[in-house]
Amino acid sequence: MVTMLRFLHEQLPPREPALDIWIELGPKAAEIMAEQRMDVPARLKRRASRFLGNVAAGAILFTHALAANTEAAMRRYLIQDPFRLAEDK
Repeated sequence: MVTMLRFLHEQLPPREPALDIWIELGPKAAEIMAEQRMDVPARLKRRASRFLGNVAAGAILFTHALAANTEAAMRRYLIQDPFRLAEDK
């Protein structure tokens, strides 16, 4: 395996990254730096807002999963109309 990797590194030219990562990370880094310059109450307010948004998103996902699970469970216990099944055939 080491021989194969050495061979590949010697034979293949080095690849340039397909995308510039700084384009994606630059704004996020600037946002973090700006947040660090904020005073403590403003920073806590921002983090609390972000936390509550994440909790709300989690509650929505949980409610959706619970509704899907409840619907599947209810389908098992529904009584099917035998006359309707005969008409469908």
